[in-house]
Amino acid sequence: MIMLFHDSVAISVKGSFEKMIPVGPAPAFEEVFAHKNAEVIVCKPCAEARGITETMLVENCRFGGMKDFHDHISRQGARAVTF
Repeated sequence: MIMLFHDSVAISVKGSFEKMIPVGPAPAFEEVFAHKNAEVIVCKPCAEARGITETMLVENCRFGGMKDFHDHISRQGARAVTF
């Protein structure tokens, strides 16, 4: 599970990740979004504050909130990485 917060929610908008050029390794956005087991949760308040609606999201993305984040990181053996 990947959860997008703050400005990272912009990457979940259809057509946006193809235009992004990260600093560092080659982008793997398309690979992540297309993976059959991908679960990308987009912070709903963060997205709405930026004018992003759920209909604008890439396939395999959905709106969620802190409960989703907490549910995932509370699982046995789960790890949370933030940056």
